[in-house]
This record gives sequence, structure tokens and C-alpha cells, in this order.
Amino acid sequence: MSLHKPLLLIFEASKPGWVNAVDTNDIGLGGWVKLHYLGVKSPLESCVWVEEGMEPEEFTMEWESAVRVIEAGGRFSASGRASAVVESGSVLCIQDNLSHPEFDEEYLGDEYAITEHSLVHEVVTPGTTLPTDRTELGVCETVHMYLDPPPDGTPAWSATSGYFEAVEGLPCYHACDTEDVTTVTATYDGYEYQVEYSVIEPSGVRFTKQFEWDTIPAGEAGAGMNTMIDILPDTASFINVRFKEGVVNPSDVTGYFVGIARPHDPDEEWRPVFGGNMVAASDKCFATNLPPPWQDGHFQWNIPLMYRDARGHYSGVHTFATAIQHVYIEPDGTVEVRKGDAIVRRSP
Repeated sequence: MSLHKPLLLIFEASKPGWVNAVDTNDIGLGGWVKLHYLGVKSPLESCVWVEEGMEPEEFTMEWESAVRVIEAGGRFSASGRASAVVESGSVLCIQDNLSHPEFDEEYLGDEYAITEHSLVHEVVTPGTTLPTDRTELGVCETVHMYLDPPPDGTPAWSATSGYFEAVEGLPCYHACDTEDVTTVTATYDGYEYQVEYSVIEPSGVRFTKQFEWDTIPAGEAGAGMNTMIDILPDTASFINVRFKEGVVNPSDVTGYFVGIARPHDPDEEWRPVFGGNMVAASDKCFATNLPPPWQDGHFQWNIPLMYRDARGHYSGVHTFATAIQHVYIEPDGTVEVRKGDAIVRRSP
């Protein structure tokens, strides 16, 4: 078993009330010293008794008393005690199954790297409130990465998909342009620091009506509206893609529209996507210039929705969903246009 990032062993001054032989947080000196692992949550806290001259440093991990743990709302291990040996800060034998919520009993006793650094990964999410440490990325998203504390040398960065480039002196990982599960690795001083990402594609869009058109002359059949387009899901950012609707012929054509329904022919321009996944520029949905005599009629466009990499590193064009736009007309000239959940209805 391997961890997404190696465990970082942290030593701190022990809790107030514990007797220290030496008032210090230096593991090389004697006394009770508080022990925990960076990024590993446990309901138990432990301290180690360290004596000078131990090489390798041998110590016993002793949990707090069961009474104190229960008062704190935690759980107490029935074993109550675990032993381990640290050799040159290389490995630690994890003995207690409460040390990490993701560990099953089959992993007890496995060895995991203890390193001097941790991998920091911060997703670049301007204009959003999404967490920067998330591990679900939208296609083509960017992540700043570095080791903390900074090492003396330069780590080697790699990924099973996507690519790296330096941005303002920081290593930046750019996710691939299709759905994938990728592992990013920083290799330094013989250790591998890793994080696994799930890269997701857009799954659909949401159309929200902004306003209805009031410029169609009275007595003329027609209706129109502007809609705002949001790319879904909102659990990741698609700021690094461009969006476009495709050309499509009308279908399910009946009544009034037989012979006059035209293809959907949108702008050729690829639209940017803002940080909150809103597509730049509103979408115009309309049916106008419909002369009498009127009768019941309908047609629809099954519009392909596409995206591509905004940076141009990937050349693929991907269709990820279909938006259906309906147009209806009634014998009195009332026209209704629907696109997703956005609807406009108008009578002459």
C-alpha cells in the first residue's frame, strides 16, 4: 500500500501537566514529547519518552489514560500501547488502527515513509469559493505545487497524465482535457510525494433566463430572450476551457414550421468560461419574423455542446452534452421558446 503523500512525523512540546525531563521539543533530548502525524486525524494523542544517546532512537508510544480520552469525546484503543523503532527518520511501523481512518486491519504493521517535507497542492480557482486543496479537478485545471519546507534542491515532477510548466517560479500541473484518474509525483532525495486527482469533464449546462425581448413589434408573431449559461457540475472549475454550441438541423418539425424551420447556426467564436463556470456572453434564444396565417406548429434543435482546451496544448474538440431548444406556435400567433429550463412566451 502507498499513501497519497508520505506521513510527516511531527514532534512538539508535550501537553501541560505532563512532566518533562527537559523543557524542549527536540526529539534528540530527553523527556515526554508529543507525537502526531501531519494530515492524519486520530481521536487519540500520544507522547513519547526519549532518552539521550539512543541510536537508533527507540521509544514506546503511550496513549493518554482512558478516562481523559473519554472526557475528550474520543475513543480508547484496547491495546493501549504500541511500540516502534525509528531508524534515521526513514520508516515507522504503524501499529494502531485508529491512527488513520482509511487504514483497514489488513494494513496494520505496514511501513510508511517518514519524510522531512510535505507536498502542498493548491488548485488555482479565481472567482470561485471552491477549496484549493480538493482532489477533483475540471479538465485543464491548474494546480500550484511545492514541497514544504522548501528543499535545498529541486524536486523532479511527473504525472501519469497532464503536464507541468513553471508559472512565476512555481511548478504548475495542468490537468488533461478528458476524464481521467492521474497521480502527480514529486521525487526528492529518494522519496516520492504523491497526490491522486480525479479529472472530470463537463456533464451539462444550466440555462437561466436573464431578460425577455421587448423589441418585437406589436402584432408580429415571435418571442426572444437572453439566457446565462453555466457549465456543470459546480464541484470543479472549467475556467481553462472554451465553450461552443454546434450546428444542427431542425427535428420533429410539424404544422406551421414545415418547410420554414432553419438549422441552428451559432457563432463560430469559442467563448471563454469565467471562474464560476459561467460562459462569457449571454445566449440569444428566439423565433421571430413569423408571418400569418398561423397554425399549430413545433420544431426543435438538439444542439451539441462542445469544449476545448483554452491554452491550445490539446487540440481535441469534445462534445459533452446536448441542449434541446423547442419552438412552438399557436393559431393566434402566440410563440413559445424553451431552452433547458428557460422559457419565454409572447402573443402578437
